[in-house]
Amino acid sequence: MTRNKRQKQLRTRRIAAVTILAAAICLAAGLTAFPPSAGAANLPAREEIILPVAENSSQPSAPRAMPLAAAGMTPIFGTQQATPIPKPTAAPAAEPKPAAEPKPVPTEIPEEEPEDELPYYLYVEKGSFTLTIYKKDENGEYTDVYKTYRIAHGGNKTPAGKFELGKKERWHEFSDGGFVQYATTYHKRLFIHSPLYGSKSEKHLWPAYYDGSHGIGKASTGGCLRMVTEASRFIYDKCPAGTILEIVNGSPKDTTSDAPPDRDHKRYDPTDVNVDAD
Repeated sequence: MTRNKRQKQLRTRRIAAVTILAAAICLAAGLTAFPPSAGAANLPAREEIILPVAENSSQPSAPRAMPLAAAGMTPIFGTQQATPIPKPTAAPAAEPKPAAEPKPVPTEIPEEEPEDELPYYLYVEKGSFTLTIYKKDENGEYTDVYKTYRIAHGGNKTPAGKFELGKKERWHEFSDGGFVQYATTYHKRLFIHSPLYGSKSEKHLWPAYYDGSHGIGKASTGGCLRMVTEASRFIYDKCPAGTILEIVNGSPKDTTSDAPPDRDHKRYDPTDVNVDAD
């Protein structure tokens, strides 16, 4: 073999070796960007890729095969099975929210009609010694006569005019002696009250102030209005403070009333419901 021919073969082998080395470097650089998948450990053994070399290469230093598995690289071609891509798991369906309970509707409470604060009007005619109790008619006017009672008054000591009822006392004691039941003030120290008693006892009546010389139906008081226990108790219980009492001289309306019931010599007022008849 001539020298030129030997040099030509040597040059060819060098070019082949450089080509193989360059291809291996390029292949290694490309595979590094794609690391093995998480499931590569469970894949079947990789096939070795045998890169061809130039014929008649007898140089021991020339690489004949490069197993990619030894280099820790995953080939992008060959008979390896593709790793299946996991399908996205559907999100669990949200539980339906419970339906909102309807808010309770408050029951309307019917408004109560206010009670009449002043249901009665009191009218006294001094000329007839009569107390007339008026109640309201359908138009709210004090025109309906509820009841009439015979009274005692003080003549000129009992003032005429319109007054408002004030404080009340179950038993009232006068400074000059005697007790009265169901006393209601109408002007200064003047009262509407029952007959007089010697003590706080319904059975200790003073007859002279019931049907005697200073009895009901006469001008015999110090300015108060004295009447049977039934009448004084009605005013005490049913006519609140602020109720109007009108007192007039004479008898412009010609009102009349019955005399007090006969007490039959008993020491109590027969109209007093707190006393049991003997």
